[in-house]
Amino acid sequence: AAAIWRIDPAFIKTSVPILIEAIERPPKDSGYPSYYLSNTLGEIGSPAKEALPVLRRVFDRPDDFGRWVAASAICRIDPAQTAAVLPEMIRALEDPAGTSRGGVAFGLGEMGPIAINAVQALTAALTDDDPNLKVQAARALEKIAPGARR
Repeated sequence: AAAIWRIDPAFIKTSVPILIEAIERPPKDSGYPSYYLSNTLGEIGSPAKEALPVLRRVFDRPDDFGRWVAASAICRIDPAQTAAVLPEMIRALEDPAGTSRGGVAFGLGEMGPIAINAVQALTAALTDDDPNLKVQAARALEKIAPGARR
């Protein structure tokens, strides 16, 4: 389900419920953690609107990498929710004690241009001591504002 919709978009309608089920009740031997599945739903975009409640539950989890990917997916599925989600992502990115700052940057990058208000925080993250955060921030900036001067 995570890949078949790419081959034939006609499978989106059947793939979304399978992806939702896998997030809610992952099989013990699943090689697809919730962040991968959340990101896939975000890639599907607005046809995955029925996934918003489960993605919101993932987003409401305490500091967790998957939380930020779910936030990104929520915004890609329903851009109107960006105003509610983006400020929290920026705060988490700017929190030096945050444990998932690289995940926040990754999620912002997956949002693309709708995360334009995060450019300042991502640019600041380029000077952080955490090498993973620097890489994720650079990737995010390229996806959000390709070619912009930093």
